[in-house]
Amino acid sequence: MAVGNCIGFGGMRVDRAVAQEVLERLQPPGIEAALRAMEAHTQRHSDNQQQLENLIKQAQYEAARARRQYDAVDPGNRLVAGELERRWNEKLILLRDLEVQFEMLSTDRNTPALSADDRTRLMMLGSDL
Repeated sequence: MAVGNCIGFGGMRVDRAVAQEVLERLQPPGIEAALRAMEAHTQRHSDNQQQLENLIKQAQYEAARARRQYDAVDPGNRLVAGELERRWNEKLILLRDLEVQFEMLSTDRNTPALSADDRTRLMMLGSDL
């Protein structure tokens, strides 16, 4: 009766490799890379917020224009008035949707900005490791 060989797997080599990798990532270059990534994320968030603000301004203008067109139509011309009211409502719905997106983006800000002191302390901690 043959007995199969068991595969042995020691944890010391893995532990050393993981510890070495963690320490390398916590050195100043790794910390700098993490800080740059955080700054890039913050910049993208700010760009998205600015883009939404611009879209909201455009939607506000278009909704106001649709309202002026609706207000200017002869009430007796029901077909035209109905179409202008439908367009106005579409513009208002778009505006509301953009404002909701902006609100969600504004409250979704997960990463607070680091001060210069915080950055310096992080770099010193990395050097101390």
